[in-house]
Amino acid sequence: MKCVGLLLLSATLSVQAASYVEVVTQTEGKIRQSQIVVDKGRVAMLSGGKTQMVYEEATGQILLFSHKDKSYRVMDSKKLAAMADGLGDLKRQAMAMMENQMQGMSPEQRAQMQKMLGMNTSEEQPAFSFSADGKTAEVHGQRCQWLSQYQGEQLYAQACTAPLKDTAISKQDYQTLSGFFAKAQSMAGSLGVQEMDMALSEYLLKNDKVPLQLKETRDGKQQVHSLKISKREANEQWFSAPRDYQVQSGIF
Repeated sequence: MKCVGLLLLSATLSVQAASYVEVVTQTEGKIRQSQIVVDKGRVAMLSGGKTQMVYEEATGQILLFSHKDKSYRVMDSKKLAAMADGLGDLKRQAMAMMENQMQGMSPEQRAQMQKMLGMNTSEEQPAFSFSADGKTAEVHGQRCQWLSQYQGEQLYAQACTAPLKDTAISKQDYQTLSGFFAKAQSMAGSLGVQEMDMALSEYLLKNDKVPLQLKETRDGKQQVHSLKISKREANEQWFSAPRDYQVQSGIF
């Protein structure tokens, strides 16, 4: 009976434990560490031992923290839409200014400048595709399979992925994380982040794949992100603002 009780207790604690993701990012020898914690419909992004962002699935709200001045902002769907509109207006104004400055350029120079700035051109962009070549690796003791992302024939990123069922992330936490990334991607889109930046994560989420390592190139520099996933008891302080922090109004 005692053994049965211990097993039940262990199972209960396992269900209640949060999904804890440790992320190590390496860029040209520099290492940056961060954490993602998913628990009870909430996502906390931590860095430097402090919460930087919190997402609440039930309300759709995002809390953004500014530790320098001990404040935070609450971004709901209405504010996010207003921010997207405002950023869209700024982007359109900037594009209009660039169009004006390019009036004196030759058609070839103009097309090259538009491509560099990510402006709309008549040239159709290659489609995105994904390919698994069967190669495997082991990351933090867990097997994963390499998946490559291409735009046309150009390799853009590679991810070593494991099936969701083989990781420590629960299905419920995975769905919460998917909702968070969908909202984050919507915000990123309003900031002008290219579609291919979001295509890989959308593909993985759709196919219940979890990246254990990700290799990508940004501005000529390769970044390698390694993820270690485990279960850990959640600290409620990760998901709320400190008592001495003041809420800020406005979008920015």
